[in-house]
This record gives sequence, C-alpha cells and structure tokens, in this order.
Amino acid sequence: MTLFNPSSTTFVKHFMSRINYVDDTSDPSPISVVCHVAGYCNVTAAIDAVQFKLDTNNIDLGKIKLYGIKDA
Repeated sequence: MTLFNPSSTTFVKHFMSRINYVDDTSDPSPISVVCHVAGYCNVTAAIDAVQFKLDTNNIDLGKIKLYGIKDA
C-alpha cells in the first residue's frame, strides 16, 4: 500500500494498494490472483498509524513489509 503524503494537514490522503495471493481452491490447479485497490481517506489531519485487519484475526501465513523514509 502506498499512502501519499500522510503527514500533510492540507490535503486528503490518497492510497494505492496491490495484493497478491494464491487461490488453491480452484480446479484443477491453484491460480495466482492480483488485486489492485485505490481510494482516499477523506480527512486532512496527519495520519500517524496504519492498522491491518484480517478476516481470520491471524497473520501466520502472510507478510507485511514496511518501507519509508528514515527519520523523516
């Protein structure tokens, strides 16, 4: 997920996201699925946290990697 200009207090916050997963329930073999999502948070306040929630309440098999600007 890319969150654009999260510390700005002037503009609403736009984001884009790409999700990859393997659907192993398809017949006859698993397929790779890529999902693209974009939108915005309709607030001008600075965003200082992001929370990821899963339907199953666990992330045993997933990975979240965070990249950003150090000491920004």
